[in-house]
Amino acid sequence: MQNNYAVNQNYRLGHVQVWNIDIQRTFPLGIVANIGYNGAKGGDLDIVRVPNRTATGLLNPSAQAFSFEDSLASSRFQTLSVNVRKRLQKGVSLQATYLYSHSIDDASSIGGSTPVPAQNDLDLAAEESNSSFDIRHHLAGNW
Repeated sequence: MQNNYAVNQNYRLGHVQVWNIDIQRTFPLGIVANIGYNGAKGGDLDIVRVPNRTATGLLNPSAQAFSFEDSLASSRFQTLSVNVRKRLQKGVSLQATYLYSHSIDDASSIGGSTPVPAQNDLDLAAEESNSSFDIRHHLAGNW
């Protein structure tokens, strides 16, 4: 029986860099506003490749198709947050938060129930797109 799965012998553990900044300002009437920015950049992330497969078949028909796990993927995430709240006064407090974010990667399917291999092993850069968990706009509030 032949094996149909392999891992790069030079596989590297993924890493992430995270940065953020937040500015807060208090206005009259107990209104507090925060504006923040968060960012993250990941590298050496997991990606599943299928080096012997093309859109029309196998590159080498004498070898079977196989999955190859590698650490060539990357990710980028950025978010801008705006939070405004009215401090408790006469038993009432209000708060609203708006987030605008964008996440881009070339391996967001990894870690799910079924990994999705790269579509074109000869052009891994073409795999980059919006992350499967990308949410652009989010608005929440409470009182």
